[in-house]
Amino acid sequence: MGKIARWKTGICPITVGLPPKLDLYISQRILRVAVAAGAPLAKSEPCHPNIAVLATPEPQKLLDFVRAKRPGLLGFHYRPQAERIATMRLTVQAWYSTATEDFYGFIAGDLPNYRLFGSQDTPGEYHVSGSRLGDGLKSEFTTALIVVDASKITGQEIGPLSDYIAMLALSQGRSYDDCQSVPTITNLMAPNCDAEMKPAAITDVDMTYLRGLYRMRPDGSYWQERGSIAFEMKKDLGGY
Repeated sequence: MGKIARWKTGICPITVGLPPKLDLYISQRILRVAVAAGAPLAKSEPCHPNIAVLATPEPQKLLDFVRAKRPGLLGFHYRPQAERIATMRLTVQAWYSTATEDFYGFIAGDLPNYRLFGSQDTPGEYHVSGSRLGDGLKSEFTTALIVVDASKITGQEIGPLSDYIAMLALSQGRSYDDCQSVPTITNLMAPNCDAEMKPAAITDVDMTYLRGLYRMRPDGSYWQERGSIAFEMKKDLGGY
């Protein structure tokens, strides 16, 4: 839909596959970063997990199962895209399923579409506002699947790893395999990135981005949403 997604439903993370203390540490770190960012938390206890962090030495085997049995966890896609999407390329990688809320508040899941390409294969119809200031459509996460290749994190400190996973859990990362030009935790796994650009913890830049994301006006165009995040970041960093 050309939108920037974020959580509207309260988050409930679960981590499995590492020693129990590390699993708990990562889940708790996601919650702490969410509180600092202003992201919603699940109110019920126990809650129904919607963020799953799965560590396994065989990540591709896991993804092959997800593609065959739970394709909705990979997000909206067409059948010819499924194999490419469900390919483990990085040490830590995330997939998001989303839903769209229209102008009247009706919510529909953005489910995988396995019909042939064509006019009937577009997402469902939505009521829009008709305003030039925004169409009234909002995108929100319904699940986040974060897979950790356990065979590649030997020697990795749990602090930076958990902060990296928290960024993936709360925002839809697209360039985490690229080295960014500012110190950010998202550089942690990026190849060809100098050590000074890989901080040991989540940075002020990361947190101002997350706060901007969760203060963003969610019903504008993609460029309006980006502008809203940038404006909030500048306010936090003292630019306004």
